[in-house]
Amino acid sequence: MQDVSIAAWRKFHTLEDHEAFAPWVFTVAKYELLMARRRHARNRLVLSNDIVETLAKEAAEEIPLRHKQLDVLDLCVEKLPADRRELALAAYRKDTSIRDMAKTMGRTEGSLYQNLARIRRQLFDCMEHSLSHSQ
Repeated sequence: MQDVSIAAWRKFHTLEDHEAFAPWVFTVAKYELLMARRRHARNRLVLSNDIVETLAKEAAEEIPLRHKQLDVLDLCVEKLPADRRELALAAYRKDTSIRDMAKTMGRTEGSLYQNLARIRRQLFDCMEHSLSHSQ
C-alpha cells in the first residue's frame, strides 16, 4: 500500500479528471502490484496474474457502491445533533489528536474515545438502515 501511495503521489499530475480518481488509482495499484509480483517471482506465495486481474475487476465494480456509501454517510453525518457532528468532524481533521482535543474540551481522552465510539456506532446504524431501505 505504501508503494501504491507513493506511486500515485508521483503520478498525480497525470490525473486529468479528478472525478475519476478511484479508477485511476486502481490502475496505478494494479501496475504496482504486478511490478511487486515480478520482484518477488521466486517466492512461491505470490498471486497469479489471473488473481490480480480478478481482484482489480472486482474492486472497479465496487466503485458505485462506495460512492453510494459515501453519499449515505454524508446524509447520516448531517442527521447528527450539531455538537456530535462537530465532535466527529473535528476528530478526523488533519493534524488533530485526541489528546489535544480532550485537553481543549476539559475532558479525559478515554471519555472522548467513548463518545466517538458511540457516534461511529450511530453513524454505522444509520448507514446500515439507509442502505438496506434503498435496495
